[in-house]
Amino acid sequence: MYVRFNERIADSEAGIIKVYESINKAKKAMRGAVNARVAPDAKSFINMRRQGASEKLDHWPHVEVKS
Repeated sequence: MYVRFNERIADSEAGIIKVYESINKAKKAMRGAVNARVAPDAKSFINMRRQGASEKLDHWPHVEVKS
């Protein structure tokens, strides 16, 4: 099984947090997965955005599940 979850990040911090909440729900639904990882937590992502991180970060966050 392989699942990839991508969602474009909203400009607001509330939007970013909302995306992470949906990721956490997805992870809970996939408890039996062998590997589940989330690209950096919401706080560090918000800090990176505040520091003017590049557009490539718009493709984060993501969840990859492999088994």
